[in-house]
Amino acid sequence: MSGHATLSPSASARWLRCTASAGAYDGAESSEYADEGTAAHTLAARALGSGAPAAYWLGDKIDVCDDDGSVRRTFEVTDEMAMYVQVYVDAIRDRLHGTAQLLVEQKVDSGLESAAFGKITGTGDAIVLSPTFGLIELHDLKYGANPKNRVDALTPVVDTADCVGPVILDEQTGQLWELNTQLALYGLGVLHDFGMLGAFERVHLAIHQPRLDHMSAVEISVADLLTWGETVAGKLAAIDAGLTEYKPSEKACQWCPVKARCKALADFTYQTVAVDFANVADLTEYGVASAYERVELVEMWLKAVREAAAALADKGELPGWTWEIGRAGTRKWKDAKAVEEILRKTYRLKKDEVYEQKLISPTQAEKLLAKAHPQRWEDLQEYIVRGEPSKKLVRVTEAQAPLPAAPVIDDFSGLLGV
Repeated sequence: MSGHATLSPSASARWLRCTASAGAYDGAESSEYADEGTAAHTLAARALGSGAPAAYWLGDKIDVCDDDGSVRRTFEVTDEMAMYVQVYVDAIRDRLHGTAQLLVEQKVDSGLESAAFGKITGTGDAIVLSPTFGLIELHDLKYGANPKNRVDALTPVVDTADCVGPVILDEQTGQLWELNTQLALYGLGVLHDFGMLGAFERVHLAIHQPRLDHMSAVEISVADLLTWGETVAGKLAAIDAGLTEYKPSEKACQWCPVKARCKALADFTYQTVAVDFANVADLTEYGVASAYERVELVEMWLKAVREAAAALADKGELPGWTWEIGRAGTRKWKDAKAVEEILRKTYRLKKDEVYEQKLISPTQAEKLLAKAHPQRWEDLQEYIVRGEPSKKLVRVTEAQAPLPAAPVIDDFSGLLGV
């Protein structure tokens, strides 16, 4: 087996839906953004383990290493990293009531295993065990800053046939919600490895994305989570028996590493574009609405093909195609601080020759004035305008159904019946 988990919890939305993709791995190297996330996790673990604030390590260098121990990238703990990591750290510390026990960066085993692809394991960024209150918690830190990668613990169910995670009913609205499968598998891992330490009845699962100012959490009963685990075990047995199927969908294909070479997705795209809506002008408004459900998936496939073609062209292995080289990109300083030193101290250029002045933004002005001089900030309001908000098409269900929050527990007295 590869050193990479081929049935990883993070890819479970794919392989639970499209079981034929089980084991798909393209050998891609870790990106700088992923490595930055690893460094942020390291800083969070230091803070949670020591009780010190994340800012204690300001200026420190954190190495991100390959499996052989060699340093792949190094990141400095900046004010920004310390600030966002501290948001996550504070949220975890707020969950430590009474004798609750905290485990940090703990490897967990879901108890689920495929004969072909091995055990399903993962790492719990923060695990909180509160056996006195029958509560076990799993917290997942995601450090990315791309709004497109916002992740919710629950998503509204539109088509139950496409559900692969535990389904939760909001009894007040009647809306069904699907629990994030990565969180659910981590939750099974926490139960499998630490469930014997108490009579746990509920599992609290949370995703923290501090750079997106987003936290999403839900609680599910231990019984319901274990029942779902049996469903996953059945899928694994089918995979091992070779009873797999290709099932292209937006959720299944979004992060699939081999979608550019997937015949099932290519066939789906051809059927959609060439047959189902060859002439958009002929479609009724309902036909357009139906076709739009598949637009994201078609665009996803096209993007994957472009990326695969570019990678082959880089190696000179794309028959009939080659790169046309245009103008070089915009020039920029490789080391701005070093150039600043040379221009100011060595060349002794004047300050206004080296720097450009720019008016601060409304956001910067708010930070400067709102608390210290509220009236001045109020006086500036008439000079502020806003651009049009971004918008995207979403299903009516998604637009109307608010995400239910996990129960907020302040003192746990309700759980004790006192």
